[in-house]
Amino acid sequence: ATLALVRAGLGDEDSQLRARIVLGRLARARGDNEEAQLQLEDVIAAGGAADPTTDTWRIANAELAQILAEDGDIDRAEELISRAAPGVETVRVLLQVRVAEAMVLDARGHRDEAVELLAEAIERYPQGPVTQLDQVRALHEK
Repeated sequence: ATLALVRAGLGDEDSQLRARIVLGRLARARGDNEEAQLQLEDVIAAGGAADPTTDTWRIANAELAQILAEDGDIDRAEELISRAAPGVETVRVLLQVRVAEAMVLDARGHRDEAVELLAEAIERYPQGPVTQLDQVRALHEK
């Protein structure tokens, strides 16, 4: 139903982009990283070629970086993180960026640094969005 609303163009543009992020998360949860990547690429493309300017676009970059890190495309993951990270002001975006950074560190064989980065995020933002803190904790415990 959500996909039908998105495809129908209902709601404002940011709502549609956020819905695509949710669809990407659902795809990733069921193990379909390819579909998740397509949804997130659409969100990023909708933002144009400039640096990320909205939280929605920053989150899409960070979440796509996480998928790419999992799939071994570390260089592209780092590129997306560098686009998403500057100027982050909200906890929900910052946590997504930190998770992506930790996944890249872990993929490059720097597990201790990744764990330290995640521990700092949990300590600094203990009241952060629960789903993101769960994600951070899962990586921390990995």
